Amino acid sequence: NKDKVKPYWLIAILTLSTISTILYIGILDSYSLFSTNLQFTIFASICAIQLLVGLHFYKNIQEILIYYYVSIMSYATILFVNYTVGTNGGIVFVLLFLLIVERLFKIKEHKELITLLLIIDTIMCFGIYGNRFLVFIKVLQLVTIAYLLFYNNYKKDYKKNNFIKTSFVVIILINVSTLPWNICKIMDCKIKSVHLNTITHLLLTITFISFLLMGLFKKWDKNFDLLSNKKDLDDDKTIMPIYYFFSSFIYFMGLIYLRTIDSNIGRFIILLTTLSIALIQSAKLILNSKKNNNSISGLLGFWIGTKYLMFLWTALSAFTDSHVHTMYYTLTGLLIALIAIYIGFILKFKSLRLYGLVLTILMVVKFILIDLIGNNSITRVISLVIGGVICFGISVLYNQLNTEIKESEQETKKG
Repeated sequence: NKDKVKPYWLIAILTLSTISTILYIGILDSYSLFSTNLQFTIFASICAIQLLVGLHFYKNIQEILIYYYVSIMSYATILFVNYTVGTNGGIVFVLLFLLIVERLFKIKEHKELITLLLIIDTIMCFGIYGNRFLVFIKVLQLVTIAYLLFYNNYKKDYKKNNFIKTSFVVIILINVSTLPWNICKIMDCKIKSVHLNTITHLLLTITFISFLLMGLFKKWDKNFDLLSNKKDLDDDKTIMPIYYFFSSFIYFMGLIYLRTIDSNIGRFIILLTTLSIALIQSAKLILNSKKNNNSISGLLGFWIGTKYLMFLWTALSAFTDSHVHTMYYTLTGLLIALIAIYIGFILKFKSLRLYGLVLTILMVVKFILIDLIGNNSITRVISLVIGGVICFGISVLYNQLNTEIKESEQETKKG
């Protein structure tokens, strides 16, 4: 009775069958009949045949067969690839075989299993450069995860689709980040690592913007169309943390590259890519905060303001090679503060206005205590008076604009 009998005995039989196959191949190896890579090929082929036969004759235990043989074949493929071409990975070949088997036998699709093993395969290949076969594996990884995602959209099957979308982002970005290095190693290009960093950051930025254009972070439903306008679609809250994580990661990567790259052209490219990521993330944060009345929006203004302060200070350090105790940084900080206050009033974003006010005070304190530390007492006293006047003037302007906004809101309510 296939509805009641749970064939736990099958696991033992499958294990004994696998061990017997390994021992038999080992006996043949003792007579030097096969090379090691051929042994792995024979073992994986036997497992594949056993899987196909099992799926045909034992339809009530297909799940056990698939999970068991996919695991065994994945391990055998990893060993084969490592021994034959000297690199990691290779699980994607087993996953492609599984996709073909699912279509031939018209059995249940195992999207989650395939996606999870694809992530494992991608991580195993990360950090290895200069192997042509590895590039081929990476291309197959990209093709496979893209097929899963777009096939899901074609079938209008959105169950656990967020897991596939998240995996799509992770696999694509990881492979894109290593692509320039692999090509350079294979072609033996004499390109400096700093130039490769520039190309990598540019590709990551373009890829991330492409994700936005295709609506990857939007909520996919039956009305979703990849070719349609995505502006009216709601953001998918379950996948938005991935959006913020990778946009922040690319942003901080840009800051590091901006400081370490010694080419002005490279710095300019990194400057543009990092700024574009910062602007895209800031717009999303502000829109979502206003739309959802987010309770933690008080912290967003400080993060947005600090993000541009770090960006401008890093750019200043990269292009001028100046130190943080100079007035250039103070003036830049005051500029950010004034812009934050202005935009905060325009968008009615209180935390951004407060950030600008706090930053103004901090920059005046920096100007007095750090920038003028080597000057005489009279100069420092005069600077203290000027700093006090600046703080007082900005405070008066802030309160006046704040009062005008409150009065306009009251008039709007009365109207």
